[in-house]
Amino acid sequence: MGDLKRRITPAAWGLAIGTGMAALMAALLLGYHLHRPVQTASLIGTALTLEAQPAAVAAAAMRYPTVPGAIISVLANLAPMPFLTLGVDLVIQAWPWAQKHVSHAHQRVQRYSRWGPVVFVLLSSFIGAYVAIAAGESLGFNPRLTFWTTVAGMLWSVTAIAVGGHWIAQILAG
Repeated sequence: MGDLKRRITPAAWGLAIGTGMAALMAALLLGYHLHRPVQTASLIGTALTLEAQPAAVAAAAMRYPTVPGAIISVLANLAPMPFLTLGVDLVIQAWPWAQKHVSHAHQRVQRYSRWGPVVFVLLSSFIGAYVAIAAGESLGFNPRLTFWTTVAGMLWSVTAIAVGGHWIAQILAG
């Protein structure tokens, strides 16, 4: 289970900033490579504010290429996740009320700590990656397992939306 008193170091913040910026830069570079900077910025903004699934729908609506649109949606959605993990830790550490409730939640879900995050493969497409990461962190699940199961859920749902959206757009186009 996660430790409620985990110390957040400057190196952790640096890693979070670097990881988030790398994901955003990769998304931007892919969009510039496709010569679609405005549409790429729109997809990134949608993924950052509304999650990857609505960004995949937007990509299909803009007739953005299927695979790059899905990749950009996922990369942009991944950018804030390290900050969410550290932010939840800071909130838990700063508020005694949150510490008490999280401690009770840790006790209740301890028996599910090993395989509990696997539920986020399915749930992350419905509740969103940001909520899944925050829930996994506050429940004390393994952060790596929570992250990777959330990413797996994002990948399958964004792929289904991107492929399905382009398929529907082809049917409607005639």
